[in-house]
Amino acid sequence: MITVSILVLKDTFGSMIFPVIDLFENANDLMLETTGKKKFHMQLLGYKQKNPLINNYATVHCDKTIAEHPTQHLLLVPAPHKHILQHMDLSYYDDLAVWLKSEHEKGTTIASFCLGALLLGHAGLLENQACTTHWMGVEAMQQHFPKACMEPEKTVVANDGIYTGGGAFSNMQLILFFIEEYCGREVALVLSKMAGIPYPIKSQSQFYMFNALKNHSDKAIIDVQNYMEKNYQKILKTEELSKIANMSARNFIRRFKKATGDTPIEYLQKIRIETAKKAFESGETSVMETMYDVGYQDIKSFGSLFKRMTGMTPSSYAKRFKVK
Repeated sequence: MITVSILVLKDTFGSMIFPVIDLFENANDLMLETTGKKKFHMQLLGYKQKNPLINNYATVHCDKTIAEHPTQHLLLVPAPHKHILQHMDLSYYDDLAVWLKSEHEKGTTIASFCLGALLLGHAGLLENQACTTHWMGVEAMQQHFPKACMEPEKTVVANDGIYTGGGAFSNMQLILFFIEEYCGREVALVLSKMAGIPYPIKSQSQFYMFNALKNHSDKAIIDVQNYMEKNYQKILKTEELSKIANMSARNFIRRFKKATGDTPIEYLQKIRIETAKKAFESGETSVMETMYDVGYQDIKSFGSLFKRMTGMTPSSYAKRFKVK
């Protein structure tokens, strides 16, 4: 039997505990019906408290704390509290980092949900490893754990006993992934239908919302960012933008990339595609009208870029996310 431990942190989201238990227990029910044996033994682990209060509304009674040296085959690490990105102080989790590294060395499979990747990064488990997280945490991961190889478009990334999952409820993809690994694809697909969760979804790009990074101190680059956000429909050349920043084109590209994490072209593309997404969501313009409005002239190149950045064609996105 596979022992699955869910780490429960103070202010952990309930959605990273209770639905996870439900899916594994439903898998147990199916396995009991078909093989006569359950597959998973579930246990909840507290970090510093055995009965932590989560999200200010529920106290969770854990089976053990990590100090009691629990054993498990699979350890699930949820996101820290919801304000973690505002101050990025992970010192509270120093002891947890040591324990996670020890568990990995013992051969425990470790998987993070959502912003839980920050805790794996803090433990040094993501150095030179491909990984994913919630799209809101990508910049924090890149800044604080630059050796982590981010693949933010993916819902599940596997590497040498370390697994990372995408944001929020897309963590259900990770759970179904493990159920498929241990119980077979048929069981995972049955559960996905029972729970109303499409599976497999390999990309979370469709849920990405571009949020311009301006919490850096390079005022010249901020001026260019503001200019680009107001004039994204125009043809913006590097030479023009570098003059606004009052620097050479080469130096401008270097400083822009350092400050924002994107090249000027990538940044412009993100502005345009995010604007197009909002237009599709409003339902007020067609694909062709939106294409022209955001500064593109060729439907093939626009469609290709849109799909690369969102995982969906423009028409599919408009149909799915249109506010009715």
